[in-house]
Order: sequence, then structure tokens, then C-alpha cells
Amino acid sequence: MRIGVIGIGRMGRAIVERYASHGYEVFGWNRTAKKIKDLNISNFMALEYPRDVCEKADLVFVALSDIESVKEVFHQENGLLDGLRSRNIILNITTITPNAAIEFSKEVASKGAIYVDLPVLGNPTKIRRGELPMLFGGEREVLEKIRDTLMVLGKKIIYVGEVGKASALKLIFNMVLPSIVVLLSEALNIGRKAGLSDELILEALMESPLSAAIERYYDRITHPNPPASFTMKLMLKDLEYLTRMTYDLGIPTFIPPVTKELLKSAVANGYSSVYYAKIHDYLKKLSGLM
Repeated sequence: MRIGVIGIGRMGRAIVERYASHGYEVFGWNRTAKKIKDLNISNFMALEYPRDVCEKADLVFVALSDIESVKEVFHQENGLLDGLRSRNIILNITTITPNAAIEFSKEVASKGAIYVDLPVLGNPTKIRRGELPMLFGGEREVLEKIRDTLMVLGKKIIYVGEVGKASALKLIFNMVLPSIVVLLSEALNIGRKAGLSDELILEALMESPLSAAIERYYDRITHPNPPASFTMKLMLKDLEYLTRMTYDLGIPTFIPPVTKELLKSAVANGYSSVYYAKIHDYLKKLSGLM
């Protein structure tokens, strides 16, 4: 199968590199063309329009930042919908709302092609190592048809059901992560104010049921310069999408809205482009510890 990638940022580029290194023909498009024009990757060809990617490739990954950017790529002149063929399977890894996924699926189906809701639970490093967990929303028969090709990216594919459910699960996943970071940060800051060392706080917390998460995130939140693999602004976007989803479901939430407002405040105060776990630094500053 020939691979297409629409949106060659951090995630898209890692997908390009992974498939190209495994001998696949890979075709790509990026909104800012100059960022990929000089990519020196064997088996990769940059194309002028999203339409061209669909015409050249069989599987087309869409790796963009939000719902609006996906809409733009679908509907622009020479966009994705203009180039769809019946052989195309569109794999949207963009984190979006379930309702948006369902709408995009209908648009792709109207052109005789197949849409898969494929949010992922990892970063570019996991892609390059072939360790990327994926959530698959769509027809199970489609999954079996392309399973071997998807497993170039990672060995774990969780089948969720119809389109929309994978996007719902991804938003739930991304709801938990910043909430844990905020809770751990506040525990550390309270302890510091009370004259306790981080070592003592951690020694006690490691006896809790959350020990694995605490161990994982402590190094991330206290690292002076972690790579911005997932920025504060993107996490805020995902929490906003979660709010939309819970509104549509008619379900109240309490912790996510507080976390969202905290991230919104951090973004407004210059933390937009840093790794989202650096909300720890913002809370530390608010606590008078920086």
C-alpha cells in the first residue's frame, strides 16, 4: 500500500519517516510547503495539494492540530475531498470531538471512500520506535484489511467500535493526564510550603495507588527543559473539546473544567508553547515558590 500524510508537523513527520524507512512509498502535503520542500527522506515525495495525496496514496493519514484545520483541508480548493477515490482509506489521527469525527466520516463516505477515527496515545518518539498505541473507530473489516500496515507504527490497536467512539476515548484519556499533573503539582507545593522536601513527599506518595503515575510524572514536571512534544495550548484545546462532548452528552463534570481554566490562565501568561506538564511551574509561581 502507498501511504499519504496530510499535515507534516511533529507527528506527521514521524509517520513519514517510519513508513519510508520500511520501504513504503510515502506522499505528503503540508500547509506550510517550505517546511517539507527540502525533506531529504528516501521514498518520500512532497505534493502541492491535499487532493494530490489522495490521488497518489491508498492510506491517507490526517495529522492536524484541530477540527478547523481538518475542515479547511477537506474543503479547500484542491482539498482532500476533491481527490478522494474509492480505494482511499482516510485515517484521521487528529484529536477532535466525536460529532466532528462522525461528520467527517459522512463527507468521506459521500465520495465513496472510507473514514477511520484513529486517535493515538503517544508521541513522535513512540512512532519512530514502532510502539504507538492506536484507538480504532470504524468497520472491523477495515481494521483487519490494514492491520499489518498500521502495525508498522505500533503493535497495540484498540478496537473501540464505530466512528466517534475512538475520539471520545481519546478525549477521556487526555482529560486524565493534566488532572494528574495538577494534583501532583499541588501536593508538592503544599508540602514545600509546609517545609517538607520533595524526597519525603514522594516517599509517602509512592505508597499510594497512584504510585506509577507519580513516578512517571515527577521527572517530567520538574525537568528544567522538557521537549514540547505536547504543548499547553494543544492540551487546552483537547479539554475544550471534552467540554463540548460532555455538554452534548448532558453529563456534569467538575475536575476537568477547573483544570481547563488553569491551563487557560497559563496560556494567557506565556506558557502556550511549552510542554503541558510545565503547568507545575505556573502553579509553583502562583504558590509563591518561584
